[in-house]
Amino acid sequence: MQKKHYLLILGAAAWLGACQSDPVQPGASATDLPAWAEEIDRASLIGGPELVDCTLSGGAKTKCVSLTMKPKPASLDIGPFCPRHIDDGPEQSGLWLNDGKMYDADGAFIKNLSTFYGDDNWQLYDPVTGKINVTDTKLSCEAAARPDVAPEYQNHCVECDMSYLPDGQSTTYVIPVVPQAAAQIAPRVDHGGVGLALNGARLDAAAPIDAILAAYTIAAFDDCGGHINPNVGYHIHAVTDCLTGTRVNENHAPRIGIAMDG
Repeated sequence: MQKKHYLLILGAAAWLGACQSDPVQPGASATDLPAWAEEIDRASLIGGPELVDCTLSGGAKTKCVSLTMKPKPASLDIGPFCPRHIDDGPEQSGLWLNDGKMYDADGAFIKNLSTFYGDDNWQLYDPVTGKINVTDTKLSCEAAARPDVAPEYQNHCVECDMSYLPDGQSTTYVIPVVPQAAAQIAPRVDHGGVGLALNGARLDAAAPIDAILAAYTIAAFDDCGGHINPNVGYHIHAVTDCLTGTRVNENHAPRIGIAMDG
């Protein structure tokens, strides 16, 4: 049973078309805060928004909006992620992505992984007790929530907790007030994310599913399409109806955030 309808973030290009600011008009000013900056959830802010001088990747000097965000959006109740037992249903579980579709990553899904992926090496649960292997400590989270998963944490459902992050952790985003076309497209999406949601969540490109599956792990998302890692905190890979937006233009979908290039 699926609990929500999803629009997946498959890469920077898909996201930029969906959430860019109002079209820049001739003579647009870089001396005032743009409308989107006023819409960022103040409860998720640590500092800003403020105008700062900045230099873009192509060398252009301009004005940017600087915002320092908490590692978790204040308005979201995050989780659940991994079920604990193969009898756990969707309400006790998160979601998983495969071939552009989202599935409830519940106990039945975990139990059926070897069939789902056609690989008998999948075994995320104890066949006697039905207990699911979950990275439920800071040590196991840090060893598994990375590209080179530690061997002892393969065949685990990977989840991290906000309590594992250092006290006072934050992320500062510096976003151009007026977007400028790049001379060339970057070969890959930067680790800094592709956008910032109005609720304060970092928006990332598609999760590295192939690397996750290669280690026989499932890094479950919650119903808002996000999960936690110990480096950036909570971040979103798939847009769901958790993200509400501001209607800017009747010809476009509501604005739910801002792309990193403005």
